[in-house]
Amino acid sequence: MVTLQSATGRERAEQQLVGTDADALRALALAEVRRAPLAVWKALAQALESHTGRAVDATAALRSADELLDAGGDGWVSFRDERVAESLRHATDPDVVRAVSLAFVDWLRNQPATGATGRYRAQGLAMHAVQAGRFGETAADIAAAGQRLPWRVRWAHWRPPGALSATFIRPGPLDRPLVAPDEYSPGEQP
Repeated sequence: MVTLQSATGRERAEQQLVGTDADALRALALAEVRRAPLAVWKALAQALESHTGRAVDATAALRSADELLDAGGDGWVSFRDERVAESLRHATDPDVVRAVSLAFVDWLRNQPATGATGRYRAQGLAMHAVQAGRFGETAADIAAAGQRLPWRVRWAHWRPPGALSATFIRPGPLDRPLVAPDEYSPGEQP
């Protein structure tokens, strides 16, 4: 589902931040998995502190911004309205996102593969590593995460990544979709 957000929608999301610790909420917004354990949020807040010049307290923000956040009984936290998180992400300088991701990848790689941080690691390490520009060196950690990975990709040599994006497909009906056999390669003569 694609939703277009008007400028008034962004303004409404920013108005909801009045009276809250926006930097602590920004740290949660930088979580690549949309639900994060409190320990992950605290680590992101700590990584963001050097860019804010002050302490960023995720626990206090959880108490003060409870109308904006959904804190499940399992210790995971998420935004109730993703527009608020998106507004914070857009307002964050890309260099800050990269620096926070660099520090966070180092922290996340040292977390155990079990428990809540282990589940987050299995789901989010790849995305944070891409943000930090360190995917190549963390790929082995991702494969050895010890958790069942939530995604699996098998790329054919002839299909570029993103080939299912709107750039490569056209709208219209699908009459009879077929699955190509593994040995199929377009352009090759039998």
